[in-house]
Amino acid sequence: MRMPEIETERLYLREISLQDAKDIYEYMREREVTDFMFTACATLQECQHYLKVEFLSYERMGLPSPYAIELKASGKVIGTCNFHTIEEDTAQVGFVLNPLYQHQGYMSEAMEMLLEMGFEILDLRRITAMHMNGNTACQHLLEHLGFVKEGILREAVTREDEALDMHLYSLLKREWRERNERTGK
Repeated sequence: MRMPEIETERLYLREISLQDAKDIYEYMREREVTDFMFTACATLQECQHYLKVEFLSYERMGLPSPYAIELKASGKVIGTCNFHTIEEDTAQVGFVLNPLYQHQGYMSEAMEMLLEMGFEILDLRRITAMHMNGNTACQHLLEHLGFVKEGILREAVTREDEALDMHLYSLLKREWRERNERTGK
């Protein structure tokens, strides 16, 4: 399912393409990013393969196309955000941002738009997100966006033979609307 392009004050959210591999490779090889993911790219070719397998196949699976987060000022792709899964009226989101651009409000700006797409265009009732232990940047972003922690999925995933806990958060459409009314969005 093709998603419409979105323009914010500082960003374009648009469909990911193979031409984005160089910018995405820049951060997908950084330990600061890959410590909290299941994929790392050692080479540009691995990153291109990752994009083909991970993102460019979404449409075939019936999922909304993932967004590249592009800086309007430079055209540089600094991250991605997307819906991983959709089941009935619930979806799970995922996002990653180049560490050089963290703590500047870019991901909040992008995720606000993704949430709007989810609740208004896709008519979702509930959006979830998960993060690994120690990913405080993700935790703070989710809390800032109004997500509520539901709990910890103990030893929910395995990476390099280590069982890891995942923190589960959710945001309901009615909570999102109430928050927007309070904040005037």
